[in-house]
Amino acid sequence: MITSSQIWVSDLNSRPEIRFAFRSKTVRFYDTTLRDGEQTVGVVFSPQQKLDIARQLDELGVSRIEAGFPRVSAEDAEAIQLMSKANLKAELWGFSRAVRADVEELVRLGLRASIIEAPTSDIKLSAYGISRDEVLRRVSDAVSFAKQNGITVAFFAVDGTRTDLDFLKRVYLAAMDAGAKEIVVVDTIGACGPEAVWLLPAQSLPCAAALHGSKAQSMEWVNARAMPISVRSRSHCSAFITSQSI
Repeated sequence: MITSSQIWVSDLNSRPEIRFAFRSKTVRFYDTTLRDGEQTVGVVFSPQQKLDIARQLDELGVSRIEAGFPRVSAEDAEAIQLMSKANLKAELWGFSRAVRADVEELVRLGLRASIIEAPTSDIKLSAYGISRDEVLRRVSDAVSFAKQNGITVAFFAVDGTRTDLDFLKRVYLAAMDAGAKEIVVVDTIGACGPEAVWLLPAQSLPCAAALHGSKAQSMEWVNARAMPISVRSRSHCSAFITSQSI
């Protein structure tokens, strides 16, 4: 584990008047390199490479590692099996759409936590040919099935920052009623400025949440207000800073 004494930062960060603004002394990272990182053009990891990266992230002290999207990738499933046997200290998280078959694959692999996502904006729903009622049904079914199988769920509302606020709240409530432990504000395409994004926790979220966006966005959000962040960076790294380390 790397300690603070090994990181070159200013002593000004430790001043009481600076630390007072932070609710916790602990910042935890949710790293999405192994799944979201492969969305970068030309980046493909083998199962062994994913295990090697996971070990390095674990050594850095990352709290959660998003291990992959096994329903759509046999290589991800293999990598998850390798990571599960590696005695990592970090929590291993899967990734799933609000589709029961996706969750069944998580159960098969023995994962105990996962992101479950569903599109929520009218633009995305039109593109996929899905109605609002169908999204609510899928979210409730997938999340409740995951909970029944002992999986901790964080719910992602895809394109949440372009979603009608009343409907966004209905989706979040449906996810929580079905058993989701966490909800995440997702600025999928970077459509929301750092100040505007904070309207969502105030107007649409029934509980505390994490934020998920690009690395640059996330740093702007941190500057605008302190809150758990999930970051995608080009290097990749959510209560929580979600990030990507490639």
